[in-house]
Amino acid sequence: MRTHGHRAAQLDPLGILQQEEVAALDPTRYGLARDSVYETSGIVWSRGEDAISAEREGQVPWRLSEIEQHLRKTYCGRIAYEFMHSPSKTERLWFSHLLESTDTRLPPLGPTEQTRIHDLLVQSETFDQFLQLKFPNSAFTFFLILGRSLTSISIYSEAIWS
Repeated sequence: MRTHGHRAAQLDPLGILQQEEVAALDPTRYGLARDSVYETSGIVWSRGEDAISAEREGQVPWRLSEIEQHLRKTYCGRIAYEFMHSPSKTERLWFSHLLESTDTRLPPLGPTEQTRIHDLLVQSETFDQFLQLKFPNSAFTFFLILGRSLTSISIYSEAIWS
């Protein structure tokens, strides 16, 4: 899941694109049975509020179906995490622990937050178009692209927590 989960992430909010099943995510491909039980201490991370309670972590073996559900919830959701290419084992472990032991789902948005995000995105896009007209073909274009991604993050944060 950590290596190939990003390929199965639900990135199309409208559900228009046809998404193929990623064969590498099927445990039966590796000869594992979903009803088998495995000791996961130090391999799979969880937290008390997760589907698998904290008192079970490292003490009671998990069924493969529970492990798969926990990892799919983390790596195959609406955000694609791709970090296994990192040469640093410490970084890979840090990312896996952070993502698997934290609830990474985004809070649901109400109509007010959705309207606020739309307004902020329209303002951001208008400003971006102005800058592209004002500074065509310049080194500033790189900063516009970087700024666009950072703006999206801050817009979401501002709409939810303001």
